[in-house]
Amino acid sequence: MNNYDDKIVTIKKTEKALLELVKDKIHENNQIFNNHITEIVDLLNYDSKMVKKYEAVVNAQEQIKELANQIKNANNVEEIVEIRKKLNYFINKVKKEMKQRGISEDIYNKYCENATNLRKSISEDVRYLKRENKINEIERLNDNIADLTEEDSKRLEKLIKNELSYGKRCISNYNIEKIDLSLNEKNELRENEDISEEVQKNSTLKEELDNFFSRSNKKIMDSNLTNESNGFSPRVKIKDFDKKAYSTVYDYLDEQVDVFNQRYKIVQPKKYTKNPIKNLKIYTKNIPILLYNKEKVRFMMRDYSYYHKKSELMGYSEYIKRNSSLLYNLKKSIKGNSLDDKREYYAQEHKKCIYWILDYCKNNDLVISYEKSMA
Repeated sequence: MNNYDDKIVTIKKTEKALLELVKDKIHENNQIFNNHITEIVDLLNYDSKMVKKYEAVVNAQEQIKELANQIKNANNVEEIVEIRKKLNYFINKVKKEMKQRGISEDIYNKYCENATNLRKSISEDVRYLKRENKINEIERLNDNIADLTEEDSKRLEKLIKNELSYGKRCISNYNIEKIDLSLNEKNELRENEDISEEVQKNSTLKEELDNFFSRSNKKIMDSNLTNESNGFSPRVKIKDFDKKAYSTVYDYLDEQVDVFNQRYKIVQPKKYTKNPIKNLKIYTKNIPILLYNKEKVRFMMRDYSYYHKKSELMGYSEYIKRNSSLLYNLKKSIKGNSLDDKREYYAQEHKKCIYWILDYCKNNDLVISYEKSMA
């Protein structure tokens, strides 16, 4: 008789992860959509003849924002479907007013695109929630596995196979490497294979790493990635950089790296020691932090696309992606770290980030624009 317990745990964890990801996606799409509607409202002339229609659009904007937020917080399919009907009403209301007021085609098309993105993320949420019915059926069949008929046994096997495949396929859609294909893409795709090769070079390291992963796997999966204090995305509105003069591009980046760290709530991994064996335990504890930071790259690329076409942001996102690589950090843990002082270590990491951005922008013909001081 098959034991499906581990596979069911995987299915349920995947379902939980998908719901968290899609809820965050709804939040992000809602923010982008709402910011765009704000721009549209600014384009509409507020005059005595159009007061009611102007106020209707402003009200629709508030309703869209609030209804999308309600959907994000809802966990019931029927409730979401009802809220979505109201959301579609207000989306279409703004669309109709844009047509009547002669808003440019480019802005109109952008509105439709943002509306479609928000609707798609809501549809994903509904699909994942509906999936829970099948998960409940799987658990029910598995609880009575000893008494199942041959037909029910085959159905249980098929359901588990389908749900594992579905979850894996859906999770892959959130792979941030698909958004920005860097020169290191090939190495990223072979990361798991390379980690295995690196560990095989040393039998002691292999044994220790196997032990740490077997003891810590559940702890890692249930880590503070979903902790509200960290969050999955920056909840602040993106603002322009302050106008300020800098003596050198290094001074400018010195400040911008701190700005980016705060904006995207990047968490510094724990510092490695000189002892490779001790470092394996540190590496295991760092994995949730690395995965958390790596997820942030998706929001950096969103901001680069929609808000700031800044070369330094592109370079910073590449640096975070490289530094969040599991293979890169495994090699760092094996190599060890000679710096004992934490402040000195993090200061060095800060400098590395600055020089990485400089080199990246130079090698990719990207210009870093900043205001130079007259001194």
